[in-house]
Amino acid sequence: FHMRLVNAFEFAEILDCNSKRVTDYIKDGMPCEILEGDKSKYRINTGIAIRWLRERAVDRALDGSGLQDEDIQLKRTRRIDLELKIAERKKEVLPIDYLKGLVFSIAGVYTSQLDGLASRMAGELSACNSPAEIRQLIHEETRRIRNATAGVMESELERFYSSGQEVSHSGSDSFNQLPADS
Repeated sequence: FHMRLVNAFEFAEILDCNSKRVTDYIKDGMPCEILEGDKSKYRINTGIAIRWLRERAVDRALDGSGLQDEDIQLKRTRRIDLELKIAERKKEVLPIDYLKGLVFSIAGVYTSQLDGLASRMAGELSACNSPAEIRQLIHEETRRIRNATAGVMESELERFYSSGQEVSHSGSDSFNQLPADS
């Protein structure tokens, strides 16, 4: 899961807390990358870190570790939920339902194109005598499929990020059709 990479100060701004709290989260095991040569500088993947914070809050709420009462548990869980919603609105993370739909749709497009590969190429390949020529033709066709599939994914993500609201994958023609040539 990859979203925007930020430093500890920027992540603290996203969470509306101080950078010491972010450093404490890192000491508690929040995933991040420590930059070479400087153990005080971190690169944080916002999507992974927010998911870690949410899971941590849920775990703590369920087992009560480190929390005094149910009100504190509820407040912390609500804060994590709010932080995640803010990150979604800022388009720093993709809603999981949208992401699932995107992945399944792209896999479907890719699969259908691969399933038709043999019938699209049979005539052209039957006229070839050279294994190198056959390999080149197959390589060109699979590259076309990869590029076209990537193009569909990029256009859907651009549409998502440029919209003021969530994009529904159902009913999107670009999910269901792949250009013949790229």
